[in-house]
Amino acid sequence: MAPKNTGNASGSQAKGDSQSDATSQMDASQSQDIDVGQLKAALDQHKQQVKKRKEDRREAVINAHTARVKELNSMVDKAFAKHENAVRAARGPKVKRLVTLVRQRRELEDKAEVCVAQLDALFATTLDKFQIAVDSRLETVPA
Repeated sequence: MAPKNTGNASGSQAKGDSQSDATSQMDASQSQDIDVGQLKAALDQHKQQVKKRKEDRREAVINAHTARVKELNSMVDKAFAKHENAVRAARGPKVKRLVTLVRQRRELEDKAEVCVAQLDALFATTLDKFQIAVDSRLETVPA
């Protein structure tokens, strides 16, 4: 009977081994499930981090671009103001000279009007004198 005991013992060992194999397979399956779940969570977290980094980079690029545009607009405004000041400075003496010339022209036109009026009066007086002279000659000339 010893061999039967041995057989029973090895049979029970075989049953125990198959149970431990099933338990170890279950443990391995669970650890694989856990690993896959952890891996999926890690991948999702990585995707979120990548998305956040992309958004941060995009926002940083937009902010840098906006700042540069503002800086360039400021530089353009300063250059335009500087140009306007330079143009005004260059025009200043010209405008003053033009104002002086316009004033002189008005004065000359006024003087010309006075002179024309004086000439009209002089011609009228001269004409009257000639008329008087002609009338006095006509009276003295025998007809």
